[in-house]
Amino acid sequence: MMKNKVLSHSLQLITKRNTIIKFICTVVFAIGFLFYAQAQTKEELQKKEADLRKEINELSNNLVQIQKNKKASLAQVASVRRKIAAREELIKTINKRVRLLDETIYQNELEVYRMRKELDTLKQQYARSIAFAYKNRSSYQYLNFLFSSTSFNDAIKRKL
Repeated sequence: MMKNKVLSHSLQLITKRNTIIKFICTVVFAIGFLFYAQAQTKEELQKKEADLRKEINELSNNLVQIQKNKKASLAQVASVRRKIAAREELIKTINKRVRLLDETIYQNELEVYRMRKELDTLKQQYARSIAFAYKNRSSYQYLNFLFSSTSFNDAIKRKL
């Protein structure tokens, strides 16, 4: 029995020892796994940090580019506004010229009308003087001869 007791006790010690060894192995394995996981997480965090810094730099560059484009766009808008103002001024000037030309045309039409009226009056007077000269041929024949000349020089030649 004693042998059984010793054997039983040895078995218990071996079981305890195996349990302790299993526990120690589990703890060592867990610690190793944690260090591995932590190392992997640290590398991932460093990579993520580097990626985020790169993205921030790209966004900063994009922002600078957008601001440059905004300044260029604002300059273009200002240029377009100046161009529009210049064209509006050109249109006003052209409209003034058109009004001036319209007024000149109107004045010329009035002058043409006045001259036609004067021409009609002169034709009537000339017709009356011809009729009068025809009726009074003898005294006006010489005047009629002078008036029928084509130019002033011709009239002077006829007078002499």
